[in-house]
Amino acid sequence: MDIPIPALLIFVLVFGGLIAALVFAYRKEQARRAAYVALAERRGLSYELRTSMSRPAEVHFADKESDLTITVVRRKAHKTSKGQSIQGGTTELRMGDPRLQGALILYAPAMPKKFDGVANALMGAFDNKVAKFLIGKMFGDEIGAYMGQMTEQPSPDGIALTILGNVDPDPMFDPAAAHRALETAPKGGGADRATMILVTEAGTRIRMGRDLLEAEEIEKLLDAGLMLRSELQR
Repeated sequence: MDIPIPALLIFVLVFGGLIAALVFAYRKEQARRAAYVALAERRGLSYELRTSMSRPAEVHFADKESDLTITVVRRKAHKTSKGQSIQGGTTELRMGDPRLQGALILYAPAMPKKFDGVANALMGAFDNKVAKFLIGKMFGDEIGAYMGQMTEQPSPDGIALTILGNVDPDPMFDPAAAHRALETAPKGGGADRATMILVTEAGTRIRMGRDLLEAEEIEKLLDAGLMLRSELQR
């Protein structure tokens, strides 16, 4: 059966466009990986790309001179019986110090005035076993264990922060340092309010609600973490 020339042209254009898009995506990813290697060499980090058929890909950096690590969990579409869900899409910097024995502090960008009091209500909702289990799965067991004890802590004048914790962190840590680290961390992606700093008995984390794909963004997060480590503890 003869295929009409217009339909054949459309097929060729669509197929050619698909091939071009795949080639562009491949080259862009190769350029990113080269930038990751350059970042690791420049900043004295180890670099590893972890891939799996069943899990989202992870880009992992570790400081060769300390316990600081950065893990980017890439977004991945996952088909389920109910449709499609997204796995991954987070970035987390971890370091062993500073830490708080028997306590948990969370720093986040300031909530708008219309949301005053929401944090306290939210923390109260976490005072049950199911919520603690779910939060523990997301952030670690040490966080889930303390969620029901957390209340909103005062933020010093002139510092736009939301501070949640089971203790007042101000005598131990400088909230201005947490604010500077949040300001230094990468912006954009519509998820800035998901960026938070967690200080626990296991150490300190900066967690972002999106996967940082570019080496420049990852380096900004590294700079924020190094600043926080040097300034947070008085």
